[in-house]
Amino acid sequence: MKPIDETKLPVLRLGNKHADENLFLHCLLNHHLHDGDQLPVSGSGANDFGPRTLAKVKRFQEVNKIDIGEPDFKDGVVGPHTWDKLLEKQTCTVTALAMPPPVPPIPPILPPVIMPPLTFPQFQRLPPPIPVPKLEISGQFQIGEQGQFPTSGKATAAHSIQVVAVFLNKNDKDSFHIEGQVGPSIALNRGDPNGSKTDLGINVVLNLANLPGSGKRFTWSVPMQLQLIKSLNSRRPPAGQVSAAVQASLNVIKIGDLDAVQVTTSLGGFLQMEPPSDFNEETWKVSGGLVTFFGFSGSFFAF
Repeated sequence: MKPIDETKLPVLRLGNKHADENLFLHCLLNHHLHDGDQLPVSGSGANDFGPRTLAKVKRFQEVNKIDIGEPDFKDGVVGPHTWDKLLEKQTCTVTALAMPPPVPPIPPILPPVIMPPLTFPQFQRLPPPIPVPKLEISGQFQIGEQGQFPTSGKATAAHSIQVVAVFLNKNDKDSFHIEGQVGPSIALNRGDPNGSKTDLGINVVLNLANLPGSGKRFTWSVPMQLQLIKSLNSRRPPAGQVSAAVQASLNVIKIGDLDAVQVTTSLGGFLQMEPPSDFNEETWKVSGGLVTFFGFSGSFFAF
């Protein structure tokens, strides 16, 4: 990396492109804050000002009361006041009692040893910290149009409303992570071969999110869903459904780190199993086909 001129440091904020200054900032924050969440100083993310860097800058500003009482207190922007505190050198003074100095022995004359100066790039030789998985819980609301194309019979369509609690096992939401979802859903079906009906379901989803190629606005993932469905219009017993799909989302409104509103579309396959009953001659009924979805989804809280 290039040498850092401490007299000409730029203002850094979320998403800036100052790679070397971002790396310098990571090292300074790790030095001052020993909270277990060490920022990367090599490899992926070392040169980025992402959400983890933003959170750590805010903690540093809060601990050191930088601009406290001002509107920009804890704004996460690394300006002159924050740089001054990061670069502040800590000193201490030691006072000793006056005592007669002992007579030292005459040391042998040795050639001087010249130690190389400690430079900033040497920090990069330290092993990267071991990432600690985090757990984030958020709520989502999803509404849109869903169609199922079975292996036989007519295609069906549904207006579906889905509310889920989302559990994220992640280190960085902007990189690949695994989501576990669970929550209820209600589908108002039309065009079903057996007539319009309303289905109530419970969904359990394992979602491989932010696969390679995803960005800040566009993301794609592979959700695998297990669903228990009960029709409210008939006495049919609950049916189980397993599906897997490729899902693409475009973030149209972001509030901080929260993807407030997304346009979502998915395409995949499903397999549905109905237990023996009067409606299927007391035998197991298995059907499958193609499932599609287009609609909107949004998060309304995260912690």
